Amino acid sequence: MVAFFLYLFQVIVLTGLSWITKANIARKNLNKIKSPDTSSITDKIMMYGLMILFNVALSWIGVAMSIWAILVLLFNSARELLTSVPEEIKFLRYPIKNNPNLSSEAVWAYAVALNLRTGTEWSEGLLSNELNNIADDYPAFNPQSAIKLLEGLKVVDQVSTKRLADRVKIRFDD
Repeated sequence: MVAFFLYLFQVIVLTGLSWITKANIARKNLNKIKSPDTSSITDKIMMYGLMILFNVALSWIGVAMSIWAILVLLFNSARELLTSVPEEIKFLRYPIKNNPNLSSEAVWAYAVALNLRTGTEWSEGLLSNELNNIADDYPAFNPQSAIKLLEGLKVVDQVSTKRLADRVKIRFDD
């Protein structure tokens, strides 16, 4: 029983901290470019219920896991709030964390720009494959628009975005 209330407390704290740190908006935005989940709502409810039941059944492990999860959550939230970040990174993070109405193309552009600014290696082939996969999963996704938005963020030079646009255009012209 203690595990159930501890788990309930964990969910409340998690939801509250996600709201305070804008992680819920970032998660919603990043889900716009993630491969869609094909499981039904009943499957999700059943899995969630089984997870809670298992947690309660093994409460002695569940209590330790819940306490650990709460501590990790508090530590990560404090680190997120207290860590100084360069202005350029803040500029790129802000729309993802604060604008739930971002288009999928804008989410992709900001996510790629953020990865590039933090030192992630990239290639035109990798980005074009990523754009193609997202476009396959979400027919409304416009790769050309995403590339224009990325170019507008001035993280990648115009020549590279032109070559990337040509690679993606060739794929969609077929």
